[in-house]
Amino acid sequence: MTNLTTFADLKKGGGFEYVGAIMPVDLFPKAYHAGIEIAERHGTTYSTGARVIGVGHCMMFYFAYPFNRADQSDVKRAQGALEETNEVVLDMGGVPWKAEAPAQRQIIQKMDPNTFDLMNRLRAVLDPGGIMNPGNWEVE
Repeated sequence: MTNLTTFADLKKGGGFEYVGAIMPVDLFPKAYHAGIEIAERHGTTYSTGARVIGVGHCMMFYFAYPFNRADQSDVKRAQGALEETNEVVLDMGGVPWKAEAPAQRQIIQKMDPNTFDLMNRLRAVLDPGGIMNPGNWEVE
């Protein structure tokens, strides 16, 4: 088994994109097969893993797609796989964990508008100067 540090340089250029999603455990088979199909469609390899959380009702499940930073077409393949994986995760009812900015936008699009409004009102109270983690969870 390869660890993620070694996996990050699999394509000799040192990079990978990953989706770590929180989802119910019973979605594991569907998520696993979807990730493999996405990697095949985007012409990239992958690493996958899972960790059951708490007493077993949910899990963190991930797919990682390596790329060579010097090869822009390789970077785009990994990014495409990442975006499609985020979309599939959201459609299944999971939530991407530590979502990067494009995934945050995907989550916001699926989120109930009242929930997003509540998030923004809480942020305004807790961070009126907008100095904590600027650029995250904002609509561009």
